[in-house]
Amino acid sequence: MSSHGVVERTATGDKHCAQMKGWLQEEKRYNEVLRQEIGQLDEAVEQEEIWILCLLLVGLQLAVGFALAAAVLYASSYDPELFYRLLPRVLCEETYTNLAYALGKILPVASEGLLPF
Repeated sequence: MSSHGVVERTATGDKHCAQMKGWLQEEKRYNEVLRQEIGQLDEAVEQEEIWILCLLLVGLQLAVGFALAAAVLYASSYDPELFYRLLPRVLCEETYTNLAYALGKILPVASEGLLPF
């Protein structure tokens, strides 16, 4: 084997190593870009999850509010005392007291015995 062949193989090997090193660096840069994009997508998904959760909670509050408003309208039109008899069975005592006080200002009630104040 001549020294010229060894030098040629070494030069070719060095060329391949340099080429592979370039590819590796290019892949590292590409991977870093992908990591950044994944981080941005994760943040976007997290923000969307927060908005969806907020919309669900607001929707639930609206549904409860509409149901309560319908009950108040029914009670004010037909039987106010029935509403006050049903509330303690559904609500805890403190919530019932606060709600009964607020509704007592709105609804006419003939019986004083049902109200907590």
